Amino acid sequence: MDFQQQPNYNNYSYQVPPTRRNMAMEAAALVLGIISIASGCCLYSALICGALAAILALLSRGGEKTMSRRAMIGFWLGISGIIITIVLYVFTYFAAIEMYGSLENVLRAYCDMYGLDYESLYGDMPLLQ
Repeated sequence: MDFQQQPNYNNYSYQVPPTRRNMAMEAAALVLGIISIASGCCLYSALICGALAAILALLSRGGEKTMSRRAMIGFWLGISGIIITIVLYVFTYFAAIEMYGSLENVLRAYCDMYGLDYESLYGDMPLLQ
């Protein structure tokens, strides 16, 4: 046998298995992560988009052990959007309590600002008494 010739195994050629990663989910995770960061002041949209970005990034692996770079960026953008939103709203809550003294005083100031009658709106609520 000549060492320059490649052996012929019944014309069998090796085929590369197709990738199991889902590129559409990677792109969706990236876009939702960006939306989550951009809409950090909108509580519900930022939390929903951030959670969906993290879930889609994890699902985009398709059984592989690692995530692609695009999925990893989408995952971390989604997680950071959630964290930024939670920190922003906790800070806002404590700043309002610090400024007005209690949640009831915050509601009274809100009613006074818009010309509403506090007693008719919240007077008989058992949580605020």
